[in-house]
Amino acid sequence: MNGANFRNAILTVALFGGVTADNAVFENASLSAADFGAASLQSANFMHTFLEKGIFSEGNLNHADFRFANMKQTILRAANLEEANLSNASLLDARLHGANLTNALLVSADLTKADFTGANLSGANLSGAIFLDTILP
Repeated sequence: MNGANFRNAILTVALFGGVTADNAVFENASLSAADFGAASLQSANFMHTFLEKGIFSEGNLNHADFRFANMKQTILRAANLEEANLSNASLLDARLHGANLTNALLVSADLTKADFTGANLSGANLSGAIFLDTILP
């Protein structure tokens, strides 16, 4: 599935667990409650995507683009988000326990009630991010 194009697709509750879809395009897709657990999605494009209640636990999402994505209540436990771009994304009530966000961009992201327990935020850019009841490492 490397480089697959799911732009504008409606894939609610889709099962992508364990797949390799590096460089895939999910831009403007509706993926609420989709399961991407343990998937490899390096450099995937999730710009403007609806990912509410999605699951990305233990996924490899380094260099992925989540700009302006709705990630409300998304589970990113132990996900690799190194150098991912989550600028202007809504991570309201998201779970990022043990996630690797080294050098990630979270510029102007809404991190209200997000839980970063045990996450690595080394070098992450959090400029303008919204922190309201956010749990930091």
